[in-house]
Amino acid sequence: MNISGLLRGLIGDAQVQEPKSLELKAGQVVKGMVLQTFSDQDALINISGVQVRAQLEAPLKQGEVTMLQVQPESKGGQIVLKPLQTSQVQIADGSLGEVLKSMGMSDTPENRQLLQLLHQSGVALSKETVQAFAALQARMSSDIPQENWLPTAVIAYQKGLPLTPDTVASLKQAVQGPPLHEMLDQLTRTVEKEDQGGKALSPQTRALVEAVRVLLQQVKEAGGQLTGASAPAGGPAQPGGASAPAGGTAQPGGVSAPAGGSAQPGGVSAPAGDPAQARPIEEGHHALGRIMKAIGVEHEHQAFKLLGTDSPSEARDRQADSLKSVLMQLAQVPDASEEVKQAAQQAVQQITGQQLLLSPDRNALFSHVTLFVPLVQADGTQTAAIHIQSRKGKKGGLDANNCRLVFDLQMKALGDTLVDVQVVNRIVSLHVHNDSSFTAALLESYREEIAGGLASIGYQFISMKVSPYPAKLSDINDASGEDRMSGKDSKSNGIPSVYSHKPYKGVDIRV
Repeated sequence: MNISGLLRGLIGDAQVQEPKSLELKAGQVVKGMVLQTFSDQDALINISGVQVRAQLEAPLKQGEVTMLQVQPESKGGQIVLKPLQTSQVQIADGSLGEVLKSMGMSDTPENRQLLQLLHQSGVALSKETVQAFAALQARMSSDIPQENWLPTAVIAYQKGLPLTPDTVASLKQAVQGPPLHEMLDQLTRTVEKEDQGGKALSPQTRALVEAVRVLLQQVKEAGGQLTGASAPAGGPAQPGGASAPAGGTAQPGGVSAPAGGSAQPGGVSAPAGDPAQARPIEEGHHALGRIMKAIGVEHEHQAFKLLGTDSPSEARDRQADSLKSVLMQLAQVPDASEEVKQAAQQAVQQITGQQLLLSPDRNALFSHVTLFVPLVQADGTQTAAIHIQSRKGKKGGLDANNCRLVFDLQMKALGDTLVDVQVVNRIVSLHVHNDSSFTAALLESYREEIAGGLASIGYQFISMKVSPYPAKLSDINDASGEDRMSGKDSKSNGIPSVYSHKPYKGVDIRV
């Protein structure tokens, strides 16, 4: 009797199935679920239907599902994975469609590019975040390329600001538009042309034009005081070009976010009526504070305070205190030329962007603020970019005892210069980046004056270092262990990089 034939007829030919294989490439995104955890951070993970044993260096609980990305350092049969939200690797094209599907979005070229750019910008790819950027993209003008507005949209997101076209436009004008001193110079030429053009202007318009000229002059005078070009009333010029504050103690950064909340793009409309002449900014304030007040950093705060005033004349008088307020009125008068109106609107947009950059981060433990300051020197005017990073204080403000300040300067004599100031428990260390051969000796000759100046405002000077100007954005990052600031290779990208999260460098999962 053929027993084997009978058994084959009953149960069929036994087929040995080959074990499932898992082929992963760098940049690929897969969905992983923790099936079981073992000791020493080992776990059994289901990845695309294949069970693998992996070592976890990121906290994942049993049953948790997350998107994982294959890292380039995978080699020798060992696959290295990281959660997609902390990975810095470009997403593989073959995975973009699946990631978009998990975000509840359609697989279109625009959404693919948006997802990739957000990932490269360090934005955590959650469903809510990606959909918020997609909604913003739908509202943006199709004439503006995506890569043009997205960096400033990321700044708005990192600072917790509303993702609206107005917010993005204001930040874009401040970050990517002409430097502040060029905007002020252009505005000066435009209003002078309007005033001397022979066109019949109403008394209101002529008063507004004159108010703009007065306020622009105040800004330039205060900018000259910052560099020691002229000593402010109440205090002599200090070594290094900074003017001594009168009636107060200077803190690192020299400026705080506008009181009463951050500015909203577009600002608060000033009341119509005959404007008062621009009044001189009160003495007794640091020159930097006078610049910010004359420009209009506190415009919305002042407008809010005036809502309940009983004196219309006082309200109009106060509304003429800032450049932003006067320019908003000038942009609305019917008899002003289109050139003046356009220049006024662009200037208001740039000032609003400055206000937004000064607003504290709403959703982070650290605050990053950026301040643009026009500096008037004997050989011309330039704009200094000051980046301030600090833990939030008890009331949400900057912590002057523990912070970092980076001064980004383009000077005619010294050239491109970065001054990196680290403050820890009111102890200050300086790291100056400059390519001039005499910079180190020049700074060393002022060491005692630097120490004395810092001591006079309650800080202890401990060290100073001079290095070449960074050729790449990552150079200053590697030297300081902090976020990237600036570099020769990408001036326009220096500011957005300040607001990106610090990359996570640890390995999360080894398979």
